[in-house]
Amino acid sequence: MIATLQRFRFRFHDWLYYSRLPREISGLLHFLRGVIKQDTATKLERAIDGYRFSSIPVFKRRALQQIRNAIPDPCWREQKIGWSRYADQLEDPSLTRTVVLKAPRENGEKGAMLLTFEYNWLRLLSATPDLNRLEEKYDIIFSTSSSPTNYQVLALAASSLRGTVFVQSCNYSENPEIEALNPRIKCLPMLPCDWINPQLVNPKPFAERDIDILMVANWDLFKRQWQFFEALKSMPEDLRIVMIGQRAGHFDMDFALRTSKLFGARQEIEFHQSLTIDEVAAYQSRSKVSTIFSRREGCCVAITESLMANTPVAMLSDAHVGPLAYINSETGILLNRRRGLGDQLHAFLKRADSFQPRAWAEKNISAPISTAKLNRMLRENAKVEQRPWTTDIMEPCWRAHPTLKYNPHMDQLRPAYAKLHEEYSQIFPRDLMETSHR
Repeated sequence: MIATLQRFRFRFHDWLYYSRLPREISGLLHFLRGVIKQDTATKLERAIDGYRFSSIPVFKRRALQQIRNAIPDPCWREQKIGWSRYADQLEDPSLTRTVVLKAPRENGEKGAMLLTFEYNWLRLLSATPDLNRLEEKYDIIFSTSSSPTNYQVLALAASSLRGTVFVQSCNYSENPEIEALNPRIKCLPMLPCDWINPQLVNPKPFAERDIDILMVANWDLFKRQWQFFEALKSMPEDLRIVMIGQRAGHFDMDFALRTSKLFGARQEIEFHQSLTIDEVAAYQSRSKVSTIFSRREGCCVAITESLMANTPVAMLSDAHVGPLAYINSETGILLNRRRGLGDQLHAFLKRADSFQPRAWAEKNISAPISTAKLNRMLRENAKVEQRPWTTDIMEPCWRAHPTLKYNPHMDQLRPAYAKLHEEYSQIFPRDLMETSHR
């Protein structure tokens, strides 16, 4: 009886968190609360929450119009709309997980920098003195960590900056909603997970792969390992299953182990916690297939890492996860969670050697490809703004966060990092070039 109730809790949480009805009700309630509130900050905060959660056109249009009309208003900064969510991260304004991609030049040519994670956006936007002076020197690219992203901070960026606001979203389907906030917002033609350096990934031949199924995901509930364990219940006992994760709040490896037993996984699952990025990459290169069971998250870099490791990926067909757009006949399969997941996974495993995900990934989503796409976008924007463009951006990669450490020309950007630290010492730490990947 206790085990039945525990399994019910997982399923109920799943319904509450992912079903359309609760999201629509939440969006409607946020919108209505914004209508009846008198103060501007609350009205805008509720309008944005309504815009994020609701898909009802009439409410979404009204919320969007309210937000668009308020973009020029200084209230986003003066009333710190949405800042409370990042109160802990704002205690230290120093940027992390940020890379400079190009140095500005004396001829008026802009440099470029990439900021990942919304709390870094807010650090830059809230604490940088003379933000417009920095904008005159750099194109700033705001890379998201979730979908939907934080529209309050995005509105702050649009109200604080005078030029183009470049956004790298976690899901292509969200791009129109992001760009609708303001005509100066432009979304990049790639996802934050599209920065994998092929030279750093060494896949093993299929015949040498000794792991049947790999899942790389933290232990939080949104990763939905419970349904993977449930699927394993109907699969052969002798499969080698490896799960790699990291602690998320009070969810840890012991929680995952207990959950596997609760849902009846028959295999002796090999659990690992807090491995280094090199260790994770080694497991990805030894696996026949990998899988992710999330229904809603950001771009899940483990998916593109797997593809570059020539490991095909199984994802849920109705997932709102960015790299779902990359699953095709060359890279993996989409699972129907309303059918026998165990049977689908087992059939996928049997034909795993027929996929060629690395070849597709190198042509479409590798770091060199993404660098060329971003470079082209920034160059075209410079032309529109009638600014010179004589130097291209430098290629970063994601390992485990954005870094230049594998670029042989990175030292050319040291003066730019030093200048940023000299002018904005609280925002740009002295060692940012070496520590951005942490």
